[in-house]
Amino acid sequence: LYDQIYTWSEPIAFSLKENFEEMLRSHLIKKLGDKKKANDYLNILSSPTEISFVKKEEQELWNIALEAKKKGIESAEVKKLITKHTTQFCWVPYDYGVSLWTEDYFVQAIKAILEEGKIEEKLEKNKKYFQELPKKQKEIIKELGLDKYYQDLFNAVRSASFLMDYKKEIFTISHYHIKFLLEEISRRFEIKREFVQLYLPEELKEALLENKKLSKEQLNERNHFSLIYWEGDQTYIYSGKEAKKKLKEFSIKNQDKSPSVLDGMIASAGRVKGKVKVVMNAKDIDKVMKGDILVAPMTSPDYVPAMRKAAAIVTDEGGITCHAAIVSRELGIPCVIGTKVATKVFKDGDIIEVNANHNSVRIIKQ
Repeated sequence: LYDQIYTWSEPIAFSLKENFEEMLRSHLIKKLGDKKKANDYLNILSSPTEISFVKKEEQELWNIALEAKKKGIESAEVKKLITKHTTQFCWVPYDYGVSLWTEDYFVQAIKAILEEGKIEEKLEKNKKYFQELPKKQKEIIKELGLDKYYQDLFNAVRSASFLMDYKKEIFTISHYHIKFLLEEISRRFEIKREFVQLYLPEELKEALLENKKLSKEQLNERNHFSLIYWEGDQTYIYSGKEAKKKLKEFSIKNQDKSPSVLDGMIASAGRVKGKVKVVMNAKDIDKVMKGDILVAPMTSPDYVPAMRKAAAIVTDEGGITCHAAIVSRELGIPCVIGTKVATKVFKDGDIIEVNANHNSVRIIKQ
């Protein structure tokens, strides 16, 4: 079922993004004669009017925090709301099995919200964003006199953005429920659950039905260093020295000199300076502190706690429909995507300026 559904989600959204993004940007630049304004308009016109599941969870938590402000966080009513919220949203950061949010996590999050204050103001700001977005889109269409052809293209891009987020929501919930199946397999195989996920689908089928299990040595080697790639209908997996040798065949040499200024694509406007925290995978999100600049290959729901603390986001990959683009707009923080090499150029502790008004990121101090 998962395999059948996947075909109708991400590939369509990616195809729309890749085919329309630059075309629409060029059209807006031609209409406006102003690259910055064209980028701003592109972001507004391509933003889905539906609320993302990440923002939906945050909004619900703010509402619980309001109740906690009135009745106290230890009150029976608030505890009941937190339990319900945990059941509804514990899976949000799970993605492919990194972490789950517990009741204790939400209690701490509510305490932080209460300490920061301005809950009503944040809720109103969020409400205003989704109320005004369709109005802004209509105003821009009218201002530029966009014909039906281009209106349809922008509508397609908005649909793609929504599909990317909706797909991620459904698949993340699926991954959460699959967790219990993986745990049962790990119990029967007497290995860690994470090691079950190191099996290829056909290998897992043979292990369950024919008792052809991979040795713990093989699994340890795959866990330590492995490479998987697909060619046509064939799947290949290498580990250890063989994987490193194969990796060299695919590797592209790094540039000799790292640039001090990177260009990317504006996902969310704004300008901010801050300390870099490079997060290569979601296991490292805890190192991001409030006001830091999150630099990552790309983001996904398991990055959300770090994204909410970050003053800005910079990614190697992504387009206007990507996760970082959608969430940064909802959070109202600057975001530059598609720099290609940000995670290679910047390191933890660098002070950089993210100028998402002019789609650039520059080093101030290393």
